[in-house]
Amino acid sequence: MQIVTAKPESQLAADLFLLLKNEWPEFEDFKQEKFGLRIPDPIVCLIEGTVIGGLSFTGFENPMNHETAIWINAVFVSPKFRRLDIASSLIEKSHGEAPELFALTDIPELYTQLGWTLVSTGKSGTIVRHT
Repeated sequence: MQIVTAKPESQLAADLFLLLKNEWPEFEDFKQEKFGLRIPDPIVCLIEGTVIGGLSFTGFENPMNHETAIWINAVFVSPKFRRLDIASSLIEKSHGEAPELFALTDIPELYTQLGWTLVSTGKSGTIVRHT
């Protein structure tokens, strides 16, 4: 297994985009900037040279101060490769991409076991934060 950062214009990013778009039809193209904030490049997981999952970022409002912050937009691992700690590895790789990261999740335990803190819980899911 290999986890690498992919330039948005690369074939690796294109392969990840197809996986994400398949899972979430409303998924938007990878952005390099949003609301004047530089968005980190997507992170992909490869097994034997094939993209089997990844993580992408976006810019959105910081729930604590209403400024723009970096958020994890999507974490996905192909069903055949789940339960192998790949999602955890992707999230850990994201830690160096911004001084502060947020995520909206239905699986807060995935993040809290990696040192993230709970910010709030609502009908849309749980917001977690890593600094």
